[in-house]
Amino acid sequence: METNNKNLKDYFLNLILLLALIFSILSLYLSVGFSEKADAVEELLASHDQVMDLGQMREAIAELKKQQLLLEGALITEKQTKAASLKIPQQSQRLDSTGLPKLNTKPIPPEAVSKQKIYLIKEGDNFSKIASSFNISLRALMKANNQLDPRLLRIGQEIVIPGQ
Repeated sequence: METNNKNLKDYFLNLILLLALIFSILSLYLSVGFSEKADAVEELLASHDQVMDLGQMREAIAELKKQQLLLEGALITEKQTKAASLKIPQQSQRLDSTGLPKLNTKPIPPEAVSKQKIYLIKEGDNFSKIASSFNISLRALMKANNQLDPRLLRIGQEIVIPGQ
């Protein structure tokens, strides 16, 4: 019985020593990993002066967005000016590519061309928002752009705004 108790005591002590060994190996592993991470943090902090801080990045992005909006506005104005200055030839002036008889088509009245506008799609735009902002019906906008799928609009895409 006494031998049995001694064996149990030895077994228990060996188990405690084994656990202590495992914990020491684990703490050594963690300390090595921690020191490597600390070195990486120090390198990051050392290179911090080369990197723009978040506030400067946001300011730069805001400035670029302002410039983009100004350029888009200028482009829209230029396209509207070009569309308004288009001259539609009368039917008597139209010839086909061979110089043979004129096509039997109706001329487009100049007032219809000058009323149309070209609009560039911006982020968040859809036909419903555009129609309401130009005070036209959704149906008229969709008819003027019947070749487009309203679900597949892209930023920078041109659409026609019909005259009222």
